[in-house]
Formats: sequence, structure tokens, C-alpha cells
Amino acid sequence: MKKIAVLMMLLLCGCQKFLEVDKSPNMIENEAVYSNEANALTALNGIYVQMRNSNLSFANGAMSIYLGLYTDELTYSLANVNYQLFYANALTADNSAVNSVFWNEPYHLIYRINSMLEGISKSTMLAESFKNQARGELLFLRSFIYFYLTQLFGDIPLVLNTDYEENQYLPASDQKDILRRLLDDLEDAFSVIGTDYPSAGKARPNKDVLAAFMARVYLTMGNWDKALQRSEQLINAKRYPLLQHDLKQAFAIGAPETIWEIASKNESANSSEGINFVPARPTAAPTFTLSERILSLFDAEDCRLRDWLGANIIAGVSYYYPNKYKNRSTTAPVTEYNVVLRMPEQYLIAAEACLQLGDAGRAIGYINKIRERAGIAPLAASINVEALHLELSDERERELFAEWGHRWLDLKRNKLLDVTLSPIKPNWKKDAALFPIPVNQLNTNTSLKQNPGY
Repeated sequence: MKKIAVLMMLLLCGCQKFLEVDKSPNMIENEAVYSNEANALTALNGIYVQMRNSNLSFANGAMSIYLGLYTDELTYSLANVNYQLFYANALTADNSAVNSVFWNEPYHLIYRINSMLEGISKSTMLAESFKNQARGELLFLRSFIYFYLTQLFGDIPLVLNTDYEENQYLPASDQKDILRRLLDDLEDAFSVIGTDYPSAGKARPNKDVLAAFMARVYLTMGNWDKALQRSEQLINAKRYPLLQHDLKQAFAIGAPETIWEIASKNESANSSEGINFVPARPTAAPTFTLSERILSLFDAEDCRLRDWLGANIIAGVSYYYPNKYKNRSTTAPVTEYNVVLRMPEQYLIAAEACLQLGDAGRAIGYINKIRERAGIAPLAASINVEALHLELSDERERELFAEWGHRWLDLKRNKLLDVTLSPIKPNWKKDAALFPIPVNQLNTNTSLKQNPGY
């Protein structure tokens, strides 16, 4: 049989650990991957490992940091060309991070996912229950990646198989069509994936993970009814209780509010956000500091100000940095994974959907759940709708700052990129709402067209 280097052998771990990577570069034959559940699970776990295989990769910190710089959340102190280019909105088609982090990495993951979807569908050795769970996870992961690709690049190639000849010159699909396709895939996955987490912890998706992500996608598309349906599904189930007045451990492994988190390889490193945001010592300037705008959003009694913002004082000047993650260690013990989906977001999605559907009273109730959790005064029932929109925007920023590019998604969804960033970003232009298609992709695939302005 033909040997292929499609995955590293991953040792299946005990119930206390999710991923364990074999230190030897053993390869297994493609047919053998799908001959039994142990091998297939090894291959599936390998995809999760690849998602967090390097610091500041597509699914490991890059969204939080690069998009924080690109908008109005973060400034930087470390001399780094890419940090400067993102902060200045001065991206070009040959930018290394755009090419490697935001294009190549996700498409490599998509290829691997497509390969496994094809292998599982052809297998006659795997139980249907296992195939359904694995297929549901893979469809979710592919949809998750495509969602972010569309939010960065707009129209992109929709690669759904491993046929090189078919995909080599695949033209871009309209991003709306891609979002509709991924929602079809997510609904399909939801119908077959399990209600319980399939392994210890919250590192592999169940139905709740899919519901939470679908709520995010439906919100982005302006489908308020569906966004509300999925968010309320989670709220009413009460499986992820909100913490109250103490949020220091909100990003610890398995925290009550966490719906999905990506584990580290071999339990070998903490989150990329922790590694990059937390200074090496109290006397060191943070690499990334929070903007004055974010600091101004917090009331003094807001426990998120106390628990999620760190400060180093240097020569009498306070440098504030994101401190949701506490552990910057790149070695064991690992206390924090990369949290992707949290329950508070679902309350804010429900609030926005209700507000858009004309139910301001219900929206206020959901916002106040988050405010109560943070220890700040509730919004008055008499608040007018215009002020409520502003309060919701501020509440999302207080809750979701420096996480997975939420600020970027919010500004795009609400068509506020230009009005928000033009006054504070000298190089901002309307076309910066999309990243440039990497020039090497244009040279390789002549069916692609560059985004406007590049």
C-alpha cells in the first residue's frame, strides 16, 4: 500500500487528558486510519493538535492579537514588522502573516478535514455511531474555519474535497453562499453529533458547541430568529452557569461558563493569549496594551476591570494589558486551554437578536444577566432603544475584548468599521474591511481575483 504522510501518530490518552502526541514520527497507512476507531480517533485528535501546534497561529491567538491591533483594541510595544503593519492597516498582498497564518494554515486544516471526511464515509469498519460523531465534528471544524476566512477575505474558494485537479483553479465563491453552505453543514452536523462531550473535558464538540457557534454565525448573517433560537436553547438548558462577581478563573480549563476550548498538544503549553499578553515579569512593559477606549468602558465596581485587566507600572506609568488568561508558561503544568465559545456571549447574542426583533424588554433582561454577573448596576427598564444599542455594544466589548476578533466581527456586522476606525487610524480606508488575497495564491490560481484596493 502507498504510504502517505498525512498525520503523526497520536497516542490515545487516559480519561484525564485529551491529547497526547507520540514523540516518534511514525506514520500509518491511509487505509489503516479507518480500519478501527482507535486509529480514526487518533487522526481526528491530530486535527485538534494542528490547530494549536504553534504560537500565534490561525486557531491559536492570531485572531485575538492581530485583529485587536487591526481595530481599536490593542497597541504594541515590541518592534515587530507584522504588528506594525496590522496596527497601521497597511497590509499588502505579500504580507507573511496574511499568507501563512490567515490563508495557508486554515486551508491546510481544511484539506486534512476533507481527507478525513472522505475516509470516514468510505470506511466499512467503523461503527455508525462513531462515524456520525466524527463526521459531525469535522463538519463543524470546517465550518468554523470557513466562517473566519469569509470574515477576513470575503469571497474565497470553497474547497470541499481533496481532488487536486478540481481545486487547483477553483474560483472564489460568494461569501454569502459559503455562509449558507456552512450553516447547512452545521445543521447536518447538529443532527448526528452527540449531546454529551465525546471525551473528558470540553475539548471536542457536542450539540451545545454547534448551537453556540450557529448562534454566532446567524447573528453575523442578520438572521435574528435563528440566532435567538440557538442562544436561548443554551440559556434555557442551564448547563453552563454564569460565574458571579469573581471571574479570575473564567478561562481556567473546564470553567463552568466554557462551552468549547481547544486543548494544547501533550499538555505542553498554556494559551497563546496568555503567553503573549501576560508580561514576563512585573517590571516588564507588556508587548500588547489595551487602548484608552477600552479602559474608559469599565465602571470602577466592574469585577472584569479587577479580574481581566492587568497592569505593570513602569516609571510611574501604568500599562494595562488583557489578563483574562493568567498563565504565560510554555511548559507544564497547563492550567488554561484556548477558550473559543463561552456562555456569556450567548446572552449577548440573545440580547441583540431580541433588540433587532423589537423586544427591548427581553434584551434588557439578557444584558442585565451579564451586568449582574460583573457586579454593576442593571440597565433601567425605561432606557430608550438608541441608548440600549449603545449599551449593548459597550457590554459586548467589556465582555469579549481581545478574544477571537469579536470587535472586528461586531464592527463589520454593524457596518461601523469606517466611522469607528477612520478618525483614529490614519491609514484606514474602506477597502481595509477585507484582507488582501496573498499574491502567491493569485499566481498559483489564476481564477482568483484580488480584493479591491490592493
